[in-house]
Amino acid sequence: MSGINGGGTPYGTSALSPFCLEGLDQKETQEALSLKAILIKGNSGGIAMGAFLDKPKTVKHNSHGEGNGLHYGLSSMQGWRVEMEDAHSAVLGLPAPGMTDWSFFAVYDGHAGSRVANYCSKHLLEHIIRDSLVARGTQGFQAGSDSSTSDPSAPVPPRVEAVKAGIRTGFLRIDEHMRSFSEFRNGVDHSGSTAVGILLSPEHFFFINCGDSRAVLYRNSQVCFSTLDHKPCNPHERERIQNAGGSVIIQRVNGSLAVSRALGDYDYKCVDGKGPTEQLVSPEPEVFEVIRAPEEDQFVILACDGIWDVMSNEELCDYVKSRLEVSDDLERVCNEVVDTCMHKGSRDNMSVVLVSLPNAPKVSEEAVRKDAELNKYLELKVEEMLCRRGELFPDMVTVMRNLSTDSGMPPLPPAGGLASKRSVIEAVYSRLNPYREEDAMSLKKQKASMELVRNIRNPDFLDVEGVGSVVRAINSPSEEKQDSSSLKLDSDVAEEYTQLKPYAGMPKEVLLLYSSQARYRIPREIMFWLTVACTLALVALTITVIALSPRCLSWWQVSPVYQIYPRSFRDSDGDGVGDIKGIQEQLDHFEYLNIKSVWISPFYRSPMKDFGYDVEDFLAIDPLFGTMKDFEELLAEMHNKGLKLIMDFIPNHTSDQHRWFNLSRMRDPHYEDYYVWTDCNETGPRPNNWVTVFGNSSWTYDEVRGQCYLHQFLKEQPDLNLRNPQVRQEMIDIIHFWLGKGVDGFRMDSVKFILEAAHLRDEPQVDPNKSPESVTSEWDLHHDYTTSQLGLHDLLRDWRAEMDIYSREPGKYRFMVTQSYDYHEVDKTMMYYGTSLVKESDFPFNFYLMDLPQNTSGLWVQHLVHLWMANMPKGQWPNWLVGSHDKPRIASIAGQNYIRVINMLLLTLPGTPTTYYGEEIGMENINVTDSQIQDPAGKFNASASRDPQRSPMQWSGNMNGDFNNKTNVTWLPVHPDYKSVNVEVQKKDEGSVLAQYRFLNTLRQSELPLHRGWFCYIHADANVFSYLRELDGLDQAFLMVLNFGKESAITDLSSFPELPDQLKVLMSTNHVNNGKVLQKSHILTEAGEGLVIQYSTHTRFNPNHTKQCYVSEKACYVGAMDILYKC
Repeated sequence: MSGINGGGTPYGTSALSPFCLEGLDQKETQEALSLKAILIKGNSGGIAMGAFLDKPKTVKHNSHGEGNGLHYGLSSMQGWRVEMEDAHSAVLGLPAPGMTDWSFFAVYDGHAGSRVANYCSKHLLEHIIRDSLVARGTQGFQAGSDSSTSDPSAPVPPRVEAVKAGIRTGFLRIDEHMRSFSEFRNGVDHSGSTAVGILLSPEHFFFINCGDSRAVLYRNSQVCFSTLDHKPCNPHERERIQNAGGSVIIQRVNGSLAVSRALGDYDYKCVDGKGPTEQLVSPEPEVFEVIRAPEEDQFVILACDGIWDVMSNEELCDYVKSRLEVSDDLERVCNEVVDTCMHKGSRDNMSVVLVSLPNAPKVSEEAVRKDAELNKYLELKVEEMLCRRGELFPDMVTVMRNLSTDSGMPPLPPAGGLASKRSVIEAVYSRLNPYREEDAMSLKKQKASMELVRNIRNPDFLDVEGVGSVVRAINSPSEEKQDSSSLKLDSDVAEEYTQLKPYAGMPKEVLLLYSSQARYRIPREIMFWLTVACTLALVALTITVIALSPRCLSWWQVSPVYQIYPRSFRDSDGDGVGDIKGIQEQLDHFEYLNIKSVWISPFYRSPMKDFGYDVEDFLAIDPLFGTMKDFEELLAEMHNKGLKLIMDFIPNHTSDQHRWFNLSRMRDPHYEDYYVWTDCNETGPRPNNWVTVFGNSSWTYDEVRGQCYLHQFLKEQPDLNLRNPQVRQEMIDIIHFWLGKGVDGFRMDSVKFILEAAHLRDEPQVDPNKSPESVTSEWDLHHDYTTSQLGLHDLLRDWRAEMDIYSREPGKYRFMVTQSYDYHEVDKTMMYYGTSLVKESDFPFNFYLMDLPQNTSGLWVQHLVHLWMANMPKGQWPNWLVGSHDKPRIASIAGQNYIRVINMLLLTLPGTPTTYYGEEIGMENINVTDSQIQDPAGKFNASASRDPQRSPMQWSGNMNGDFNNKTNVTWLPVHPDYKSVNVEVQKKDEGSVLAQYRFLNTLRQSELPLHRGWFCYIHADANVFSYLRELDGLDQAFLMVLNFGKESAITDLSSFPELPDQLKVLMSTNHVNNGKVLQKSHILTEAGEGLVIQYSTHTRFNPNHTKQCYVSEKACYVGAMDILYKC
């Protein structure tokens, strides 16, 4: 029975159904009514869902029949449930013109009451027939009709499509009709029901399913077809539930209802503005049409979920087939099914309908003989166990356990096992059981008391009140006489006997007698309540500490993220291209910089049309970079060093060499809709005016398929159709694969592109007067239909949820960052954080500081920082970056004089900084000639080439900057300044860019104000941007004065009383100024110079300047205890 097992919507308060009391004697009936009264009282007017009886009701309702070339049998049983809520339908020959040779069978699995199931069993068919005939009238009578008659004057049955439409309409109509019933309208009855059925015509099966009951077709001795369960966790069902404002919690609708489609359940069908099929629970059935194969079809099974809880499709069909070979009595077969399922552990109502078709298995003499031999064997074995002399009579559990270990047992029915023969075993057990059921308790007491007497070695214990009476009640007169004579010893002998006999301890009854005395009981109770009080106090203290403690920062918040472009980082094998082993060789570089998080750009197998962003296989490493073994060794070594690995996840597109695309262009049924296809021809106009990121049309004609496919990047990068649930599942499987390998997080690439508008309309032009034929650049259009479409954030939340599964292990949090160039549409960017209730990415990449070189001034830098901080949702974590593999290096566009102050800004702002490889040493762009261009964007437009910022990493002054030391081949030229600008040289220079980067990163991680304190603007002008970092309760704070201007400047901060008059420079980008003492009214900085000033204060800045200050999570420091707490 589907529904709210264990709580939720209550049952109605009507009396137990007549079926529930069928076959009970007066005493049992009174027990059942008493049980119901207790349940009703305990649940304020209703029987709680999931209530069970002390023992199952095994009385069955049976029916059978034959006609229209088939036989059927059915069985239903209440089982362990307090109430029978199932119902069924079985009709041979439908009462409608042209449908007398049709049949209908259905099972209705009620929950929270039987009202809906019972009503549907009587009236659903008439709604289906009526609506099928109406649909037939509107669609015509001839083509596609389904009848075995050739008489032109005979009534023509409805068309296949009319039947399917009639079934759907019938379900919706009966659901709407029942809504008007007073008990549902007034909220007295909250019941609902799933429904599974089959409509059989001479030529077709029409399988009907609404809920989680199931129908199975058995053909050619195997399961040919099965309906699909409607569960809230199914993607389509979950999407509908969420669109209706609901949620799926512990795989239930709003945490209560375990099915997502059902009739009734009107508490879940009251969302305003939504149609009946758009509600939290939908009454719409799925209808599957299967053409009959008379020579191959064998039988159809319809059953509620009480059957499927303990048997799979194949197991049930194999079991039924084996029973049909023993008996052609379909009622008997159905009864054996429900009995077997109950013995296998099902505690639900159970209903099953078996429809036998002409080609069904026939009774086999061999099968009958073997079944009889098995029954005889079991009877003999049970008799043997029960009749052994000198042994206690075994209980039924012991008998079953012994039989299950019997190695000589003949083969049991497939999938039924020993449970299917429980009735045979119980029959023998009941026949040979010498004790009546009502004597069971007294027998138990006798055994226990006999054991007591045997174990009493001190005869005085027999005089204790209660024990002697027990003994006397047990012993026969002769035994009593013998015992009394044995106890008539003189005192000397008794004393001697007592001294010599070892003391065996008190029996349980005597121990309980003494332990209940006040002198023992009171201290024991005092100790118990003291223990309880101490435990509660400890729990309360623990909860208080946890509640008041701020959340510990995760690994991605503590350390900068370092981006590696694998082609350019380190070449280990001399082929001119960086690789995985090369990265592993340089892991000490991250330890030197105190960096813990490393993001590696794509290394999937790829034809390299876009250097790895055109993926041919998401589950393989490209041989250019190494092998999967190389990757696993790299990951293991990183984890050994305490490093975290973040990799790129590319959900929008694949390579046109991907297996999925090749199958899709061949119209393979499974992969046909994996990509975005639409009709067009090779020479005609494209479907619309959409253009790629690299320029020109987003549509390319495919000769094999004869359609155009969408690609928002290169034509070799076809866009995936992420509206297809199968594609969504493929993406989830990819996430699981890499997380299973141990990857620590993902950068979600180009997320705004992953969905497109289904209507494929032209996008509006930026310049409406421009000729449509001249629209070739992405900047020519407003991308209203190709980016940030509805459903995008649902996908990201689903992926976040999958990653959270792997984050449950302490210390194993899986990080997610999204990448989307939304260009100053800051509201769209902030949406990637998610909401206060549903999380998406840990943060979306913040690209605003990349615009810093446009206007190097203090005011401009403050504007870019404020643009993020003012719009970031409350409580979220900021992040900053100034370069990437897609943008020119900051040292080239801002100038080498400013790289130090930019790194200082990056590492002292609140949040997580991201460093693109080489920025820590001030690497600049290289000059690339037209013949050297590798980047696809550069081949389309040389000025847009991204090759200059992707040059090989400069490790030393050796050949090729030690990018490789085996050959003189590099995939791009090494920058000519590599002899002076490299890691090895700068490690030796305390004033180098590298040394200052390392110092600032270490300072950021070691000082509380810098990694989790307040951030407050102090001052900004044409040259200087100044801000401070402080933490409440801590008397140490940091002031940053950064000169981004073209000239030296004097900054006067005397108007801020929170600052001390004298300030000492902790670090200057001009290292000769380190340690200088400055007056706050006269802080001199040269162009491109930055100062980090540490000072002591007892006056906080943020309380008096709230509009200038930000903090992600407020925390205060208690110096006496050296702890943080929420404040």
